[in-house]
Amino acid sequence: MENDLRRRHSEIHEVHTHIEMASHKVEEGGHVDKEFEDRVIREIQNVVNGIPEIGYPHHVIVRSDKSNSGGYHISLECTIAADTPVVEAHRLAEQLEHDLTSRLPEIADVFVHLEPPEWA
Repeated sequence: MENDLRRRHSEIHEVHTHIEMASHKVEEGGHVDKEFEDRVIREIQNVVNGIPEIGYPHHVIVRSDKSNSGGYHISLECTIAADTPVVEAHRLAEQLEHDLTSRLPEIADVFVHLEPPEWA
């Protein structure tokens, strides 16, 4: 497909695709107060500081759960070396999720999106 696209459009030198995570729980959640959001961001930074392979947490979204289950949903992006094997990246994301929910038990879900530093 990429070669066909290049033949039809010679000015295109490269084609990159990117799939973003989406969570309806985060997208549909309610806003939280600034104090709680700041606390979550501080804890995210503390956890990330303890995982050397992960860096630069950004695009943090904190939302309350609008269903009866309560709790909060967090979505965030972090950087990771581009050559990190998928299995290792998955393990690191799970570690981040686990460590964060251990520090903040009111968190129901954490959605971590890892990307290479040049995409941040």
